[in-house]
Amino acid sequence: MSGKSRVMSLRDREKFAHNGHLYTFERLDCTEKTKFWRCDKRIAQHCKARLHTSVETNEVVKEVNVHSHAPDDGRVEAAAICTSIMRQAQEAEARPEVIVKEAFQSLPFAARKKMPNKRAMWIRISRAIRKRTATGLPRAKPITRATIVVPKSYRTHKDGDGFLLYDSGLGDDDRILIFGRLSYGAWSIYMRNLVANATFDIKCPLFPHVFVLMAERGGFFIPVLFGLLPNKQESTYRHMFSALKQMWPELAPESIVVDFDRATMNALTAAFPRARVVGCFANLVRRMKMKLVEKDLLDKYNSDTEFAQSARMMMSLAFVPLDAVGRAFDEFSSESPKALRPILDWFEEEYIGFPNRFGGRRIPPFPPRLWSVYEKMSMGEDLTNDLVNAANRRMSFEFDATHSTTWQFVDSIRTLQEWGDQLYEDFACGKKPPKRRLHFVELDKRIHQAVLLFDSSRPVEFLRSMADNFAIEF
Repeated sequence: MSGKSRVMSLRDREKFAHNGHLYTFERLDCTEKTKFWRCDKRIAQHCKARLHTSVETNEVVKEVNVHSHAPDDGRVEAAAICTSIMRQAQEAEARPEVIVKEAFQSLPFAARKKMPNKRAMWIRISRAIRKRTATGLPRAKPITRATIVVPKSYRTHKDGDGFLLYDSGLGDDDRILIFGRLSYGAWSIYMRNLVANATFDIKCPLFPHVFVLMAERGGFFIPVLFGLLPNKQESTYRHMFSALKQMWPELAPESIVVDFDRATMNALTAAFPRARVVGCFANLVRRMKMKLVEKDLLDKYNSDTEFAQSARMMMSLAFVPLDAVGRAFDEFSSESPKALRPILDWFEEEYIGFPNRFGGRRIPPFPPRLWSVYEKMSMGEDLTNDLVNAANRRMSFEFDATHSTTWQFVDSIRTLQEWGDQLYEDFACGKKPPKRRLHFVELDKRIHQAVLLFDSSRPVEFLRSMADNFAIEF
């Protein structure tokens, strides 16, 4: 096991294996994009070696200091095997000694020498099972969504407040579970501005998708709802939002920022017809990145400055007044490099609309009114919200880990809910959210000034100036 991978300690703490060494997780950096790890022999061997990994890719980005001890691939492999045995024993019906015996029989001789003795494993497993039983945690892994029985410990918080807000019920193959804090319904009438996110990549058995809803209070963005969903169909979202309105009948948002997903937008519009449902500019940029990857153009974007500027000019259409978007796109596309054509075709189909035979354009899945930021920028509002971006990174970090059971994933939701509770407490105490970084403040000032200077007779020149005002780094 000379490569790199994640393992869990017998205390269920995350570890990182790299080149024959094990590291324990220490903390995230200030941007929440990098994980800091330290050698797990820091006490026994006084080892000062450390490791930095990317939250997004899990790749090693930096090694700090040299280990004071030799690498041990056998120990790393044994740690991974112990983790597997512990999880299997806690989730299966067989006795611990039977599981350990069968696992040891299948191990190569070299790996057995590094393993703890069988009796020690039995004792540790028995302790873990007794602990889970005492706290009401399930032992067996549910086979299907329809057969899940939610334990008492996952229905309420420690303070007695409701944690499981909604369950579509046993026997439902398209089961929906909604978690949060029931008492938040008391201030749902003040949830005027919402941010929804359904793009998280999760590794959770039975529930492949999670939907997160955040509410703004005093500048803080507080997670108020976590929906475990069987799919991303519009009917599923409608079901979830209908349940939400029954729980919190006073919820009447004025604006909802959401990802560019037609099913989500349709369901939100149906549930909250008076709310202004708009797409997120940062998500629009991410979708362009995905399209660049799909068309094998990401390397060209990173190496060809002219091509990169043209791609940013296309994104700059979001800063053009709504009544001028069509003309600006036509003039820009006629002057854009040939290599950008696949991206332009995609953008025209999805966000502009192809020309029709009557001289107008077809209605695209995401018309300009859903992604234009001209109005908000001309009114002096921020292009993006640092706190929302930070919250999304925090949630991505929690959801990124592989969860062998649904309940382990719900544990990560509980962790995020506790974090949200702290944010709400800060708001209730009159604290102010962290100030924006000066770099983003200055960037928004430049964009505000540029937007006010838009000249409908020279749209391409405007797009070029906007592309020079912000960078998109992939």
